Amino acid sequence: MIKREYINTFVASFLVLMILSLLVLLTGPISIEVSDILSGELDEMAKSILFKIRFPRLLMAVFAGGGLAACGLVLQTWFKNQLADPYLLGVHSGSSLGVAIFVL
Repeated sequence: MIKREYINTFVASFLVLMILSLLVLLTGPISIEVSDILSGELDEMAKSILFKIRFPRLLMAVFAGGGLAACGLVLQTWFKNQLADPYLLGVHSGSSLGVAIFVL
């Protein structure tokens, strides 16, 4: 049975994610109003900004953050150590090498 506090924490985290996601999509140098989105009266420039720039960035941030959290969980579970970090197995050095190769 799942504890009630875990469910409350999950719901609160999900609500914060949704609010921040909406804030990220609507704010920027060119602001987009919620009423425009709901009424479907977005001009072509606003659609382009929303679906080609802001939404892909939001998805990438959510998936990258989730992936890092999952990797941290796997390391901590595998070693049964709450302080396990990427330096333990050399994951940090390998990722630094990957970034250096990508930049070059």
